[in-house]
Amino acid sequence: MVDVQIVERASMCFLGVEKRIGPEEGEATIAQVWELYFQSYKRLFGTITNRVRPEDDAEYALSVFDSDGKFIYFVGFEVEELDYIPVGAVGRKVPALTYAKATHVGPPAETLGRTLDYLYGEWFKTTSYQTAHLQDSPYSVIEYYDKRCSLTPPEMDVYVPIKPPSHHTIEHVEPFQAAFYRAVGNDLSKLKVEAFDVLINWVEKSGLANDSSFRLGVKYGETEEHESFCEVFYKIPRQEAVSAHSDQVQVKAYTGGTYAVAPGIHHFLEKDWNSFMNWLKQHHEYKPVGGCYEEFVIENGKLDYYTQLYFYERVERHE
Repeated sequence: MVDVQIVERASMCFLGVEKRIGPEEGEATIAQVWELYFQSYKRLFGTITNRVRPEDDAEYALSVFDSDGKFIYFVGFEVEELDYIPVGAVGRKVPALTYAKATHVGPPAETLGRTLDYLYGEWFKTTSYQTAHLQDSPYSVIEYYDKRCSLTPPEMDVYVPIKPPSHHTIEHVEPFQAAFYRAVGNDLSKLKVEAFDVLINWVEKSGLANDSSFRLGVKYGETEEHESFCEVFYKIPRQEAVSAHSDQVQVKAYTGGTYAVAPGIHHFLEKDWNSFMNWLKQHHEYKPVGGCYEEFVIENGKLDYYTQLYFYERVERHE
């Protein structure tokens, strides 16, 4: 059992080095990033005078993900501000955030994964907090190494950015018409890609969206033949009359109702959903009754790692 504390930290600035992690040319392993940091420390950072608490001899590692989900690993130290970034170094600024903090005991290279698995697995299943690993703060984990690393066994801290469920609401959704495409098969992840591609292309060609941002709903289920399906739909504005549709895209009516609504992030969908349901189970006025969908905010015609979404779960008042 890992002891998890909820802590607040002010914004922080870091200097260091980073590499994309992977097997391709120009990529590296996590161990190689640490090696690069220590080998180049004197050359890059020997004249830095604004290191925060240099007597602590502390290092940080940041796990960063870009919009395509590529993993970047940063190793460095905290500075008062990023007024000077040496050539060959990288500056990173982390905004003020709330964190789930845990102390890991054991050799990090061999055992840190167990603590992170607990935080991102078991712990998120028991809390209503959601991830704050967002596009403007793309840090999934912050690792903190200080003099405790010389203990036997070594110790270090990990921080996972989180946010409370402050934007959960109860909303009434009116019945609506929507253009939809249903992909059917056995691989749900592939069905999702197929259905989104068809609807994004249809919406852009139809001219119904007024700008580069529009919303697509998605429902999952099983056919009578016991195949999985992913149905992606676009709510047609009331003033629009859409009768002609392609061979793939059709139009039908969807029922409305009362829904609990919560925001989430594409890459964290399952865990944000679990947090949302934990919140709803504790709601004193409403209870879930089955019937849900997700609504994705599509930006520039693309569904990516940081796409914002909203969960809709049908509810009714407690008797």
